[in-house]
Amino acid sequence: MGQVLRDLVKIPPRVKAPSVRQARRLLDGSYRSVDDILVAAQELEAVRRTGNGSAKGRRAQREVDLCRAAVVFSSAGIDASLSRLVKGAGRALIMVPGTGAHAQYREFLKQAIPAKSVDSGLRDVLLGMEIDEDVLDYYLSQKTKASFQGSGDLKKRVVTVLGLPASTLSQSVVDDL
Repeated sequence: MGQVLRDLVKIPPRVKAPSVRQARRLLDGSYRSVDDILVAAQELEAVRRTGNGSAKGRRAQREVDLCRAAVVFSSAGIDASLSRLVKGAGRALIMVPGTGAHAQYREFLKQAIPAKSVDSGLRDVLLGMEIDEDVLDYYLSQKTKASFQGSGDLKKRVVTVLGLPASTLSQSVVDDL
Protein backbone atom coordinates (compact mmCIF):
# COMPACT_ATOMS: atom_id res chain seq x y z
CA MET A 1 0.00 0.00 0.00
CA GLY A 2 1.10 3.55 -0.61
CA GLN A 3 4.00 5.04 -2.45
CA VAL A 4 4.40 8.19 -0.38
CA LEU A 5 2.65 7.42 2.89
CA ARG A 6 4.37 4.13 3.65
CA ASP A 7 7.46 6.07 4.74
CA LEU A 8 5.41 8.51 6.83
CA VAL A 9 2.64 6.43 8.39
CA LYS A 10 2.64 2.92 9.76
CA ILE A 11 -0.84 1.40 9.77
CA PRO A 12 -1.37 -1.48 12.20
CA PRO A 13 -1.81 -4.93 10.66
CA ARG A 14 -5.28 -6.05 9.65
CA VAL A 15 -7.55 -7.66 12.21
CA LYS A 16 -10.11 -10.24 11.15
CA ALA A 17 -12.79 -9.28 13.72
CA PRO A 18 -16.10 -8.37 12.03
CA SER A 19 -16.66 -5.51 14.49
CA VAL A 20 -13.64 -3.61 13.10
CA ARG A 21 -13.85 -4.65 9.44
CA GLN A 22 -15.77 -1.58 8.23
CA ALA A 23 -13.56 0.79 10.21
CA ARG A 24 -10.48 -0.78 8.68
CA ARG A 25 -11.96 -0.60 5.19
CA LEU A 26 -12.57 3.15 5.65
CA LEU A 27 -9.05 3.64 6.98
CA ASP A 28 -7.48 1.70 4.09
CA GLY A 29 -9.56 3.59 1.52
CA SER A 30 -8.64 6.99 2.88
CA TYR A 31 -4.99 5.93 3.11
CA ARG A 32 -4.98 4.98 -0.58
CA SER A 33 -6.78 8.17 -1.59
CA VAL A 34 -4.46 10.43 0.39
CA ASP A 35 -1.46 8.59 -1.01
CA ASP A 36 -2.79 9.13 -4.54
CA ILE A 37 -3.23 12.85 -3.85
CA LEU A 38 0.35 13.08 -2.58
CA VAL A 39 1.65 11.14 -5.59
CA ALA A 40 -0.24 13.53 -7.89
CA ALA A 41 1.31 16.51 -6.07
CA GLN A 42 4.78 15.01 -6.47
CA GLU A 43 4.22 14.30 -10.15
CA LEU A 44 2.86 17.79 -10.77
CA GLU A 45 5.87 19.27 -8.99
CA ALA A 46 8.30 17.09 -10.96
CA VAL A 47 6.76 18.10 -14.29
CA ARG A 48 6.81 21.79 -13.34
CA ARG A 49 10.41 21.66 -12.13
CA THR A 50 11.52 19.78 -15.25
CA GLY A 51 9.85 22.46 -17.36
CA ASN A 52 11.58 25.17 -15.32
CA GLY A 53 14.93 23.46 -15.65
CA SER A 54 15.55 23.89 -11.90
CA ALA A 55 14.85 21.79 -8.82
CA LYS A 56 15.10 24.82 -6.54
CA GLY A 57 12.36 27.01 -5.18
CA ARG A 58 9.04 26.75 -3.44
CA ARG A 59 6.14 24.60 -4.41
CA ALA A 60 3.54 26.14 -6.69
CA GLN A 61 0.16 27.08 -5.21
CA ARG A 62 -1.56 24.12 -6.90
CA GLU A 63 0.95 21.72 -5.36
CA VAL A 64 0.44 23.24 -1.93
CA ASP A 65 -3.33 23.03 -2.40
CA LEU A 66 -3.05 19.31 -3.19
CA CYS A 67 -1.05 18.79 0.02
CA ARG A 68 -3.70 20.71 1.97
CA ALA A 69 -6.38 18.55 0.38
CA ALA A 70 -4.46 15.46 1.51
CA VAL A 71 -4.46 16.73 5.10
CA VAL A 72 -8.19 17.48 5.01
CA PHE A 73 -8.99 14.15 3.37
CA SER A 74 -6.84 12.22 5.84
CA SER A 75 -8.60 13.93 8.76
CA ALA A 76 -11.99 13.05 7.30
CA GLY A 77 -10.89 9.45 6.72
CA ILE A 78 -9.57 9.04 10.25
CA ASP A 79 -12.74 10.61 11.64
CA ALA A 80 -14.97 8.25 9.64
CA SER A 81 -12.84 5.27 10.62
CA LEU A 82 -12.91 6.11 14.34
CA SER A 83 -16.65 6.72 14.23
CA ARG A 84 -17.19 3.33 12.60
CA LEU A 85 -14.79 1.70 15.10
CA VAL A 86 -16.71 3.11 18.06
CA LYS A 87 -20.03 1.97 16.59
CA GLY A 88 -18.86 -1.49 15.52
CA ALA A 89 -16.41 -2.51 18.21
CA GLY A 90 -18.26 -0.52 20.87
CA ARG A 91 -21.50 -2.38 20.14
CA ALA A 92 -19.74 -5.75 20.32
CA LEU A 93 -17.90 -4.91 23.56
CA ILE A 94 -20.87 -3.29 25.31
CA MET A 95 -22.93 -6.44 24.84
CA VAL A 96 -20.44 -8.42 26.96
CA PRO A 97 -21.03 -7.96 30.70
CA GLY A 98 -17.86 -7.33 32.65
CA THR A 99 -16.05 -5.41 29.92
CA GLY A 100 -14.95 -1.82 30.37
CA ALA A 101 -17.23 -0.81 27.48
CA HIS A 102 -20.21 -2.36 29.26
CA ALA A 103 -19.31 -0.45 32.43
CA GLN A 104 -18.99 2.82 30.50
CA TYR A 105 -22.40 2.25 28.93
CA ARG A 106 -23.98 1.62 32.35
CA GLU A 107 -22.27 4.75 33.71
CA PHE A 108 -23.75 6.76 30.83
CA LEU A 109 -27.22 5.47 31.75
CA LYS A 110 -26.71 6.37 35.41
CA GLN A 111 -25.79 9.92 34.45
CA ALA A 112 -28.62 10.15 31.92
CA ILE A 113 -31.16 9.04 34.55
CA PRO A 114 -30.20 11.04 37.66
CA ALA A 115 -31.28 9.50 40.96
CA LYS A 116 -33.50 12.45 41.86
CA SER A 117 -35.30 12.51 38.49
CA VAL A 118 -37.28 9.27 38.88
CA ASP A 119 -38.38 6.91 41.60
CA SER A 120 -35.39 4.88 42.85
CA GLY A 121 -37.15 1.57 42.15
CA LEU A 122 -37.92 2.57 38.57
CA ARG A 123 -34.35 3.81 38.11
CA ASP A 124 -32.95 0.50 39.36
CA VAL A 125 -35.22 -1.40 36.94
CA LEU A 126 -34.18 0.81 34.02
CA LEU A 127 -30.48 0.47 34.85
CA GLY A 128 -30.78 -3.28 35.33
CA MET A 129 -32.60 -3.98 32.07
CA GLU A 130 -31.05 -5.98 29.27
CA ILE A 131 -29.38 -3.75 26.72
CA ASP A 132 -31.97 -2.38 24.33
CA GLU A 133 -30.85 -1.83 20.71
CA ASP A 134 -32.53 1.59 20.50
CA VAL A 135 -30.85 2.82 23.68
CA LEU A 136 -27.52 1.41 22.52
CA ASP A 137 -27.93 3.14 19.14
CA TYR A 138 -28.66 6.40 20.97
CA TYR A 139 -25.59 6.00 23.20
CA LEU A 140 -23.26 5.28 20.28
CA SER A 141 -24.70 8.14 18.23
CA GLN A 142 -24.08 10.50 21.15
CA LYS A 143 -20.46 9.40 21.31
CA THR A 144 -19.90 9.79 17.55
CA LYS A 145 -22.11 12.74 16.59
CA ALA A 146 -19.29 15.29 16.58
CA SER A 147 -16.14 14.81 14.56
CA PHE A 148 -13.06 13.63 16.42
CA GLN A 149 -10.75 16.55 17.04
CA GLY A 150 -7.31 15.61 18.28
CA SER A 151 -5.89 13.36 20.93
CA GLY A 152 -8.26 14.53 23.68
CA ASP A 153 -11.25 13.17 21.78
CA LEU A 154 -9.34 10.02 20.93
CA LYS A 155 -8.77 9.39 24.63
CA LYS A 156 -12.14 10.57 25.87
CA ARG A 157 -14.48 9.28 23.20
CA VAL A 158 -12.78 6.27 21.64
CA VAL A 159 -10.66 4.68 24.36
CA THR A 160 -13.29 5.34 27.04
CA VAL A 161 -16.29 4.15 25.03
CA LEU A 162 -14.45 0.97 24.12
CA GLY A 163 -13.68 0.52 27.82
CA LEU A 164 -9.96 0.31 27.30
CA PRO A 165 -7.53 1.18 30.10
CA ALA A 166 -6.07 4.69 29.88
CA SER A 167 -2.61 3.14 29.42
CA THR A 168 -3.79 1.75 26.05
CA LEU A 169 -3.06 5.07 24.42
CA SER A 170 0.37 6.12 25.63
CA GLN A 171 1.74 9.61 25.07
CA SER A 172 4.25 8.20 22.56
CA VAL A 173 1.39 6.76 20.49
CA VAL A 174 -0.44 10.12 20.63
CA ASP A 175 2.77 11.87 19.58
CA ASP A 176 3.16 9.44 16.64
CA LEU A 177 -0.40 10.17 15.54
